Amino acid sequence: MQELFNPAIPPPLFIMYLTGGTMLISRVLYIAAELGLADLLAPGPRHVDDLARTTGTHADSLFRVLRALEAMGIVAQEGEGIFRITPLAHGLRSNVPGSMRAWARYFGSPWHWESLGEVLGSVKNGKSIPENEHGAGIFDFFSKNPEHGKLFDEAMTSISNGSNPLLLAAYDFAGIRSVVDVGGGQGRLLAEILRAHPALQGTLFEQPEVLERAREPGILAEFERAGRCQLVGGSFFDAVPAGQDLYLFKEILHNWRDDDVKRILEVTRKAAGGPGKKLLLMEMIVDPAPERALAGKLVDLLMLSMLGGRERTPKEFGELFAATGFQLTRVIPTMPPYTLVEGVSV
Repeated sequence: MQELFNPAIPPPLFIMYLTGGTMLISRVLYIAAELGLADLLAPGPRHVDDLARTTGTHADSLFRVLRALEAMGIVAQEGEGIFRITPLAHGLRSNVPGSMRAWARYFGSPWHWESLGEVLGSVKNGKSIPENEHGAGIFDFFSKNPEHGKLFDEAMTSISNGSNPLLLAAYDFAGIRSVVDVGGGQGRLLAEILRAHPALQGTLFEQPEVLERAREPGILAEFERAGRCQLVGGSFFDAVPAGQDLYLFKEILHNWRDDDVKRILEVTRKAAGGPGKKLLLMEMIVDPAPERALAGKLVDLLMLSMLGGRERTPKEFGELFAATGFQLTRVIPTMPPYTLVEGVSV
C-alpha cells in the first residue's frame, strides 16, 4: 500500500493509485468481511484450499484475495498457501472489541456500493442519492427495506465501539448530574458514561422502534434497575427530555441539513430551560486548512450523497449555536478524525 502514500510518485501514477487502489482496497475488505475470513483464521493458520471449501469459493481466486490482504498487513503466510491473521485482522472479526466487520459489510454491500455510483447526481442538485432514486430520505428507505436498516445499525454500532472511548477520555463530566444521549441508538455510549461516573443519571432518547431494539440486548438494564437510567421515545424534531444538565449528540447532527439542525437545536434549547445547560457534540470536524482532515472532508461528501447532511467547521457550528440560543464554548480534539464541540445555553 506504500504506493498510495508515496509523495515522490509522478502525478499520473498518484491519480491512478488513488482512484483504482482505494476502490479495490474497499472491495477486498468487503470480501474478507462477507466471507468471515478473519473468524475462520482466528483459531489458527489454514491452507487456502481448506478456506475455499469452507467459504464455497474458487481456491486460486481466494488466494489472490488473501495475497492482497497480506499486502495490507491483515494476514500473513506461514508457508505456501497457508495463511494466518495478524493483529489488524481482529478489526474484521465478529463479536470482539473493536470489530469493524459490520461496517465493512455495510459499506461494501451491493446496495450501498451501487448507490455511491450515483454521487454525481447529489453534487449536481444537492439532494441525497435516496432522495434522487426513491423520492425519500435514507431512513424512510431503511423502514421499507429492514434488511439494509439492520446492517446499517450494526455498522453504526461498530463505529461507536471504537469512538466511545475517545469521548470518555477527552471530556470531563465533573459537575454534571444528568445527561441525555439524544439519538443514542442501543445505549452503548450512555452505559459507558454511567459506568464511569457513578453519580450521573442518564436518559436514552430514541425513536420508539429503536428503543424496542435497545431493550433486547439489555445494555442499560443494570442502570434501569438501579434507578439511574430511563428510556424515552420520541422525535428530536418535536421534543427532547427537559431539564437535563447535558444534551449529548454523538454523530447525529451531521445527518441533517442546516435548517433541520436549527430545528433540533431549538427544540433542545427549549427543553434545557434556563441558561448554563451544556450541549456536547461529537463529529468529524472539517478543518478549513486545505491539507488537513481529509477524512472529515470525504465523510462530508458521504453525508451529502447518502443523507443530505454535512460535516461542519467549528465556525459553522458556532453560527448554528448562536442562532438557536447556545454559545460555543470549547472545541476539544480527540484522536482523528473525531472532535468534541461544546456549547452552553444562554
